[in-house]
Amino acid sequence: MIKNRKSAVAAMIITAVLWSSGGMLIKMANGSPLAIASGRAGLAALVIMFYTRFRFERISWNSAIGILTYSFTVIGFVIANKLTTSANAVLLQFTSPVWVALFSRFFLRIKICYSDILSIIILLGGMVLFFAGKLNSGMFLGNLVALLTGISFAGFIVSLKTVDKGKTIYPIMYGNILTFIVGLPFYSRELFLPHSITGLLLLGLFQVGLAYILYSQAIEYLSALDGIIIPILEPLLNPVWVALTVGEHPSRYAVLGGVIILITMIGRSIYQTKYHRVNA
Repeated sequence: MIKNRKSAVAAMIITAVLWSSGGMLIKMANGSPLAIASGRAGLAALVIMFYTRFRFERISWNSAIGILTYSFTVIGFVIANKLTTSANAVLLQFTSPVWVALFSRFFLRIKICYSDILSIIILLGGMVLFFAGKLNSGMFLGNLVALLTGISFAGFIVSLKTVDKGKTIYPIMYGNILTFIVGLPFYSRELFLPHSITGLLLLGLFQVGLAYILYSQAIEYLSALDGIIIPILEPLLNPVWVALTVGEHPSRYAVLGGVIILITMIGRSIYQTKYHRVNA
């Protein structure tokens, strides 16, 4: 159990490393993206149910939105990894904090700061680089899906703000159950090859299941800045694991766009934290 900030930081680092293995393991698994997402989600749901001691909470309207957006995010992330590079998929999804700011303005009535507006403008420029030279290839669709997962993940985060404290793990659990059911019709023999089964086990048990349990515990002992900065290890490590195991490398435009996105997100997080501390 996590009981202090030191152990929470260690848990968050482990979470980020586990998340970063997603691209590599998805690339290694054979089968339909929906089938891979389903197998991963089914195993993750079992891990989380064991963690909650098979307790089930009532589904409210707000948690239903969280379930749907979570399911779309995890399915979309697998699809994006199959259609574009892993680096593109994770970095475009990492634009989610800015979409959170936009959704918070309209659904939670939280004012958008000038730093949010500036971040959105810079991010748009960074995202354009991911699509440069890819307009006539399947990679364009993969980049688009990855961008949509960033938006849906933001919707998921905002929906969790309306869920009672201590119950945020349940929309994640139900979202994995829903994803498992949705992908069942797409199962094929390829999914049950030895290396695919190994990939699914690692994805479901550790990359999603254990990672989200650690994250849900660690975030209670960390600042908002810690919650953004430490997980940045994921988009930094993800392309490294994929390059080492699969030999896939992002384009120069994507690397430049990724650097812009990461710097913008870090700068925005630091500024927001200092601003709120000054005005607290």
